Amino acid sequence: MRLSRSHLTPRTQGMVIAIGAVGVAFAVVAGAGFARGAQRSSELTGGEGGASSALHLDSAACVTTALPTLGGAGGNVVSASSNGLYVGIADDAAGVSQPVLWSEGHVQRLRVDLESAMPSSVNRHGVVVGTGYDRATQKLVGWWWAAGRTRELPIANGDIAQPAAIDNTGHIVGSLVADEEHADGPGADEDARAAYWSSPDAMPSELPTLRGDSGAEAFAIAPDGIVGGVSLGSGGSPVWWSRGGQVHRLEGVAGPYGVVLGFDRLSRPVGQSSVVGGTRAVVWDKGGAPTDLGAELGAQSQAVTGAQDAVIGSVSALPSGVPTRVQGILWSGGTAHLMPPLSDERFNGVEGVANAVTTSGAALVAVGFSADSSGLRRPTEWTCSR
Repeated sequence: MRLSRSHLTPRTQGMVIAIGAVGVAFAVVAGAGFARGAQRSSELTGGEGGASSALHLDSAACVTTALPTLGGAGGNVVSASSNGLYVGIADDAAGVSQPVLWSEGHVQRLRVDLESAMPSSVNRHGVVVGTGYDRATQKLVGWWWAAGRTRELPIANGDIAQPAAIDNTGHIVGSLVADEEHADGPGADEDARAAYWSSPDAMPSELPTLRGDSGAEAFAIAPDGIVGGVSLGSGGSPVWWSRGGQVHRLEGVAGPYGVVLGFDRLSRPVGQSSVVGGTRAVVWDKGGAPTDLGAELGAQSQAVTGAQDAVIGSVSALPSGVPTRVQGILWSGGTAHLMPPLSDERFNGVEGVANAVTTSGAALVAVGFSADSSGLRRPTEWTCSR
């Protein structure tokens, strides 16, 4: 399964680095000096510091399961709700990727009458948001789905909506771009504007950029209602917005560049920050200081979201003797644990990416995809005991 179109804005596409054979996008990096005051991961989680890597290659901690498709070979889970609903895409018997919802191990096609329809988020009530292309106009459309019915997100004339996340109260965040015709697609030369919808049927409000920046994108909503994302100028700065809409810059690990991709259960931002030669997974404390989760891994990494006391993400390189491939990773209890890709009698996964995490009893459940050596992706669930 390979999507023919990207759902990143063209402006952000130009600022990403593709890492690994499956092309994981690690956003908004530019070289800078070394960090001021970044914490080690053990300071966040209570583990012991030291020079030795805390990476655990033991696959016994997580049980890896293939999620069902619509009869085809491929799929990818992009979001999970707090009560175990997943959304993403899965191939049908003809090999065409369709938007889907997984619930209790069963898969349901979402009837979204758009081309390349791609869910981006789901909440505990089963409300889904995403994007797709209008078949008649070939313009990008932001949509929401609930109880079998799809509607377009409200926008002003001349805008395109790109929803990224919906929370359990129905608040939505994402971005808006101007609906202009360009050879590279809609909005190719336009600045993205971070946006907030108070409900799926409400008009959006724009969230401000940092002073001097020309655009912004919002990617996540925290349990306490704050919003995280990136402010775009000459580079990209990690930011969060208060519930009143004020924008706040977060300190980077090695300079100003980075992005907030999610939050942990304490509403602390998580994401990535630039370092010399790549990016590092980061969690920021309430005061805005970063903890470098990837410092002991010697690798490029990103963190995407959290649940309970854990944060999940991906790492693109591993210690000596282990092949350099993209792998899902879970930080918990002061250590980093690999989540091995799916491997069974029909599929030999060599890479994996965790996109979301939820809980099931005492276990953490991460979801995403595994990929084989040809690049085929299978929707994957990791159930990790703690």
